[in-house]
Parts: sequence; C-alpha cells; structure tokens
Amino acid sequence: LEPEGGKQRRLPARQRPRFPFQRVFPRLISTPSHLAYLRIADGCDNRCAYCLIPGLRGPYQERPLPMIISEARRLVAQGVREIILIAQDTAYYGHRSSTGADLSLLLETLNEIPELLWIRVLYAHPVHIERGLLQTMASYDKICPYLDIPLQHINDAILKRMGRKITRAGIERILSEAREVVEGISLRTTLMVGFPGEGEDEFSELIDFVRRERFAHLGVFSYSPEAGTVACRYGSRVDGAVARRRRERLLEIQQAVSAEYGQALRGESITVLVDCRYPETGSTLMRGHAAFPAPELAGIVVHEGEGLRSGAMVT
Repeated sequence: LEPEGGKQRRLPARQRPRFPFQRVFPRLISTPSHLAYLRIADGCDNRCAYCLIPGLRGPYQERPLPMIISEARRLVAQGVREIILIAQDTAYYGHRSSTGADLSLLLETLNEIPELLWIRVLYAHPVHIERGLLQTMASYDKICPYLDIPLQHINDAILKRMGRKITRAGIERILSEAREVVEGISLRTTLMVGFPGEGEDEFSELIDFVRRERFAHLGVFSYSPEAGTVACRYGSRVDGAVARRRRERLLEIQQAVSAEYGQALRGESITVLVDCRYPETGSTLMRGHAAFPAPELAGIVVHEGEGLRSGAMVT
C-alpha cells in the first residue's frame, strides 16, 4: 500500500516480472523498414531512487548472444540496415556472464553481418562504460561514433541521493575517455532538474557543466515523483514552476550549442541513411539521418532524393 492524498491505495504486484525471451521472436517493425531497435536485455539492477523500472520490469536479465545475433540476421534479411541496441542499461550487458560474452563481443559479432550498415548503442549507464567498450567502438566502421549516456545530474550530493553510484569525477573521466578513444564521437545525454534537494547552487553547477561539456545532443526533463520509489519519500521538494524554468534554461543553453554544431558542418560532406520522403514538400526532397544523431532523437538531414528509396546510403 502506498499513501496517496492521505489515503491508501492498493498497488498491483508481481513476484518477479519476466520478459519472455523467446527463441523465435516475431517482430512487427514499427520504424522505417530499414532500421530496427534490438532489445538485448530487460529489467534493471541499478535501482535509482526515482525509478520504478525494477518494480515494473523486474531484475536485470539479458538475452544470450546467439539469440540476439539470430534476430539481427533475420532483421537484416528483411531489409534492416541499421540496428539500434537498447536495454535499460546496455553497457551492463555481459557483466554477470560466465561466458565472456559482453557488449564488446556483441558489437564485434554484429559487425560481421555483411548487409548491416550501422550499429548504434543507446542508454549506457555511465558506471558500466569501460575503456574496452570504447576501443571496440573505435575499431569498427559499422559502429556509429555515437553514445547515449543518461547522466541525470552532475552534483555529487544529488547523484548520491539519486542512487546513481557514480560521482562527478567519474562522469568527467568517462566523457573525456570517450572523446579521446572514439574519434569524432557524438555524445547524447539526458538530465533531470528539480530533483529533491536541488537548490540554486546545485543547478548552477549543472549549468556550468552543460556549457563546458557541449554535448552534441541533450534532453532535459523535470523530476516527477513516482509512488513506490525511494525519492517519493524525500523532503526538500522543488516547486514545479521552478523545475520547469530550470528545464527551459538548460534547453536554451543547449539550443545555442546545437546551432554551433550545425554551423560547423557547413561545407562538409557527410554520409546519410535515407529515411523517407520529406513530408513538408511535394518535391523530390528526402529526409535522412547521419551516423552522429540517432533517428527520432536528434537532427535530420534534408537532401535531394530523386531516384532514392528508404534505406539507401548517400553522401
């Protein structure tokens, strides 16, 4: 039972939620037919203070590497050219394995599929990102130089209250190492504002961090209390209007950074995977995405497309 407005309400519960990792998993691809998301694990052991996922999805459980590769081959046979690896924490893949099959080995094996063009990694918890993974990313052309690392905050006290199991120094080391090892890597993160205990000093620290790190892509959301989480019991709550203003402030800063990234690309040639016809015109223009922004999460590329179809790769 959880308190709600002074009353009690009953929450549905399952002893141990399980994801049905079937050997043959029928797929209905809802994305453009040339790209697909591929789940490599489900559930989570991180237990961040604000998150309900461990209770809803259960503890971390990963799919065996042969099962993932088998599904990837089926997807490629259907015309998929970009595979996007997802999990609640992709970087944790293989950490508890006795076979030595970790995320690096998975990436290397996917790289061997002939007609697969791009492999992308989303949602890598920073505490589980190791140098070996970055070296693997740098070693294979099919692996996009892109990494989505949800950081949530940078202030040590807030990170501790969030249960993130990492410090500011640890985060800065990982970001520096990623840029050092993977040439031209495009980093995306998400940040949370308005978490209980975040005062003006903590928010100012977050602003300075965003200005200095200059992420290629950045998402920001305001903290929302979820019944059943540890953080829901915290005091020192931040007013919703204050949290919204902080969110808008960070996005304003990032907008300027994103504009500078775009300006820096003027005159450059980039490789683009064609997604679909550009809907805003009736002409031959097409829209696509490059290796450095993830589809549906960041910028698009609009280009001449007469004679091109979705899934084509062009310069």
